[in-house]
Amino acid sequence: MTRLISILLLLAASLAFAGDSAALVQSAPTEAAGNHLHVYRWLRRATLAGACVSGTVLDTWALHRLASYSDVRLSGPFISNGKPEYGQLIGLFAGSCALSAFMQERHVFASRETRGLDLTYTLENVASMGVSLWATDRFLTLANQAAAEGRTQPGTLAAVEPGR
Repeated sequence: MTRLISILLLLAASLAFAGDSAALVQSAPTEAAGNHLHVYRWLRRATLAGACVSGTVLDTWALHRLASYSDVRLSGPFISNGKPEYGQLIGLFAGSCALSAFMQERHVFASRETRGLDLTYTLENVASMGVSLWATDRFLTLANQAAAEGRTQPGTLAAVEPGR
């Protein structure tokens, strides 16, 4: 899991800096004043992409892996008869990503783009990615427990039905 996170972070960083590598080296001071936000903008976009991928793809995959064990019965929102409603989950995650992208690109809460605004959105995206990766890790831990022990610990999102 750590290796996957490292690869995703390296990929996101390389994409962020590859798109606007010309903005890092400027020949004239007037151009540097107009393009100083490119680095922050692409860093914000890369963290948004990482948060969307980790939230939509990795969380859904980990939940599917956990739900694939017949002894595990899930409960909570978007769960029907102990199994996840994947269409609703993916729709919710994709909709929140689209809303975040719209709000961040259109600068809904500000009249213009600033370095502070981009850094605030970047921090928000990193926090969202962290929560999502924590949930993915938790689902995979529960799936590994279900595979190894045939039961889960009390107080988790999953419960093992006795006799199966």
